[in-house]
Amino acid sequence: MSATDRPADTAYAFGVAGSELFRVPRRAPFIIAGSIIGTVLALLGFHEHLVEYLVLLGIFIPPLGGVIVGDYLARWRSGMPEGARLPAVDGRNMAVYLVASLLAWVSDATAVGIPPLIGIVVAALLSLALGVGRRGSRGVTSR
Repeated sequence: MSATDRPADTAYAFGVAGSELFRVPRRAPFIIAGSIIGTVLALLGFHEHLVEYLVLLGIFIPPLGGVIVGDYLARWRSGMPEGARLPAVDGRNMAVYLVASLLAWVSDATAVGIPPLIGIVVAALLSLALGVGRRGSRGVTSR
C-alpha cells in the first residue's frame, strides 16, 4: 500500500459511512465532502492537536463503558424481567457519567492515576451502587 492509497481509502470510508448514516445510496457526495473537510482541517493545522483530541477521547469515553457495565449488573442483580422496557434516558446514569468524567479529567489535569481507568471504575461502581438502590423493576415497564 503506497502513501497515496491511504487518503483515498479514508475518503472512501468516509463516503461509505456517510451514505449509510444518512441512508443515501450515492457515496460520491460524501467522498467529495469528506475530502474537502479533511483538506481544510489539514490546512488549518488540525494535526497539531490530534494528540490532545485523543487524550480527551481517552478521558470521556471510558466512563460510558463503566455506566453500561454498572447499570447492567445492577439491573441483573435486581432481577429485571425479560423484555422490560427501559426509560430512554436515566438521569441517575447521566449524573454518574458526568461525575466519573469529571474525576477522570481531574486525574489527567493533576497527573494522579490513570484517567481512563479512574473514569471506568468510578462510573461502574457508582452506577452499580445507585442501581442496586432501586427497588425491583422501578423505572422499568413491562411490555
